[in-house]
Amino acid sequence: MWRYALSRLTTHGHYIHTFFFRSEGEAELYTYLPLTEENKRRQKAIPPKSIEHPDYGFSVGRGAYCLNGAVGNWVALALRVKLNDFGVNNG
Repeated sequence: MWRYALSRLTTHGHYIHTFFFRSEGEAELYTYLPLTEENKRRQKAIPPKSIEHPDYGFSVGRGAYCLNGAVGNWVALALRVKLNDFGVNNG
């Protein structure tokens, strides 16, 4: 099912975001975040398809981008993260 893990970012030693793409090039971001109701709600809302795996994390935005050209090649990806303002849930 999974072809390659392209990049891994860690924050605070345990919040992980990993880029994956499947054999047909369909890509997604896989997240391991605290399982709060707010995190679940926000991740499930990301199109075109986001799936909760209670034991493993979330498949977020599956199919939002395609990496067919990545198979067998080096690829550089960037992850842009918007953090909350102090005391405000707006990130």
